[in-house]
Amino acid sequence: MTYTPATGDRIIVRRTPGNHGRIGVMTGLVLDVRTIGGVPGILHFQCDQGGCVYLATNEQMAEIGVTQTIQRAPD
Repeated sequence: MTYTPATGDRIIVRRTPGNHGRIGVMTGLVLDVRTIGGVPGILHFQCDQGGCVYLATNEQMAEIGVTQTIQRAPD
């Protein structure tokens, strides 16, 4: 079953290739799930390392050659 993040979930995001190396990993909190530009499922995400970003969907990332996986962080 595919995991669908919800507001308040703690998640782990993995991207290959990462912005600063072969694999990028971010852990943090989903602040909100939004629809932006008609695209549903965009995550407003607060990273534990600092800062807030909007995360594209896995499908959008695949279009630019990046594999992204999102999973619930362990409690």
